[in-house]
Amino acid sequence: MIVPLRLLLLALGCVHASWPMLNNNARNQRYSTSFAGFPTAPTVISTFSVLPHGVNVSSSVPQIAYSCDDTHLFAGLHASNQKAVVSSCDLSNPEKPTCKQIFSTAERTFSGAKPTLSLHLKHGKADIGVLCDPSQWLKSKQPDLLAFNTLTGHQLWEYQDKPTGNNLDDSPMFSSIAGDSAFLLDFVGNFVQLDVNTGKVSMKAAIPGFEDWAMDSLQVLVSEDLKMAYMVKPSYKHDAALVAFDLETKKVKWTSNLNMKWKYAQGPVVLQGDMLHAVVVDIKGNHTMVGVSTKTGKLEWKWSDTEMEIPFLHSFLIDPKSGDAVVCETDGTLKEVALSRVNSKGKRVWRVKLGAGFGGCKTPRFGSSAIFYEAGSPIATKDGKVIVGVHTGCESQLADGQFVKIAELNTLHQIDIASGKEEWNKVLGKTEGKKPLHTVFMDCLPVGQHLACHGMTEATHHRASAVTILSG
Repeated sequence: MIVPLRLLLLALGCVHASWPMLNNNARNQRYSTSFAGFPTAPTVISTFSVLPHGVNVSSSVPQIAYSCDDTHLFAGLHASNQKAVVSSCDLSNPEKPTCKQIFSTAERTFSGAKPTLSLHLKHGKADIGVLCDPSQWLKSKQPDLLAFNTLTGHQLWEYQDKPTGNNLDDSPMFSSIAGDSAFLLDFVGNFVQLDVNTGKVSMKAAIPGFEDWAMDSLQVLVSEDLKMAYMVKPSYKHDAALVAFDLETKKVKWTSNLNMKWKYAQGPVVLQGDMLHAVVVDIKGNHTMVGVSTKTGKLEWKWSDTEMEIPFLHSFLIDPKSGDAVVCETDGTLKEVALSRVNSKGKRVWRVKLGAGFGGCKTPRFGSSAIFYEAGSPIATKDGKVIVGVHTGCESQLADGQFVKIAELNTLHQIDIASGKEEWNKVLGKTEGKKPLHTVFMDCLPVGQHLACHGMTEATHHRASAVTILSG
């Protein structure tokens, strides 16, 4: 079974998918102030690949980072040619998108970690991209961070923290942009602020207590006034913690383990008002939603789902109107997807199941069979709606223990945040037999007044990226 992609999507005015870090909107929120939901199910107007013909996503590490402004979609990914590449897709005519590769790194080996693609916006348009690719380089003395002109692809500057860039323990694992600054954090707690235009370092600090095992858990959240940075300090040996760092004094303001024994955070840390929100995971894999005071680091509320057999709090957003969390959950047994609204007292307001009624397993072609559910990350619109994608499928287990997919279905759903009512759902792909679907699907983000939903098509020897544009 394919594990859902963890996608990093970074830009102001865009809403982004799993592991959603909005670098220019420092609150890491997953809602758009300009994009409205669709009154009825939208129409597919185009489908395209973000990569040039003949170039595929790496089959070993299929990690893609998407970013956007109002007319362009940018994708940074590990390609099959052993390079990290960035493509720019012009969506000014969304019925006939055009994509071209604008930037590429040197060859390197894959570490299994995710690239981060951040955009700096000037007058609402992306002018500078910053690529952080924590893969191990095949050659020494390669930079850890690279900035490029989004129009020409010309490299503007590079940053290298260590004498050589081939030491994975010292490689930056997360970068983002806030204001005119780029921020990066590495495995061992080196925290660096740079001028996004020049690459000049304006601040460098060492955050104590970091361990280099939790590649996917590193993240930095910068407040909109650029005065505070919040980060997760994962730990396998000890209790994990949230850290508040004062960017003016260059010192740690507080560190809090929330009086809980947890190891890392699932998905983003989100800032809304004076409250941090996160999903923390303990050593047994239990997921808990928490609300934390930004002033003190004190745990204000927490919530865990008791209705699912093995609840996995996949991703979430904070509704700006009510301050409540909208949480996308998948059962750890992959038998269910649900969306829940949880208020600031840790109480569930409503719950709606998604993707129910899939009938692909009624007539198994092989031995035993089972239905599974996977989900994208929810996004919120300016008119109080939530849009989320669900991938449903059926697998049969062969006599030799291998699993074969015999049917798959991709659906997109819109739910009203106030009531929890599903307003529409749309099938974006279905298949039976050996034909592949967008098997890792469907995270969406607005590009102008259109919705771009992206995923990957799996074939026998490669994985290709695919983006579908929808319009109301």
